[in-house]
Amino acid sequence: MAIRDECCRGADGSGLASPDAAIGLAKVRLDRFISLEPWQKNEMCWIITKPFQLQGKSLELNGDFSEGRLVLEILDTEGKSIDGFTAADMEPIEQADDVKLAVCWKGGKDLSHIKGQDVRLKMSWERGKLFAFQIRE
Repeated sequence: MAIRDECCRGADGSGLASPDAAIGLAKVRLDRFISLEPWQKNEMCWIITKPFQLQGKSLELNGDFSEGRLVLEILDTEGKSIDGFTAADMEPIEQADDVKLAVCWKGGKDLSHIKGQDVRLKMSWERGKLFAFQIRE
């Protein structure tokens, strides 16, 4: 069951032959079952998505960059940076850990300028874990 930004699972110990059986609750932050992270802690890593049609105005990341930094850029289908959405145009995500990290662009730009285009995302980071990303309206 999902509660706020956590997935919870209860266990009552039934079926155990032990007299020490107890009730328990396991919690995992939302969508944090698997992550992408650098092979070595201090290495930079990156990922480029397959092309997809951009539908939405904002981008959120689920990541733990509490000791690291992430930058993102939006590419066309040929792999070229789209003006206004380069890594230099993005406000880096640094020392942050959340399931809803907002990707912000300098000048307060949103993705409506390129909505409907086929794009790829290139995310580069060090000392962090990327769990998921989501495009929102």
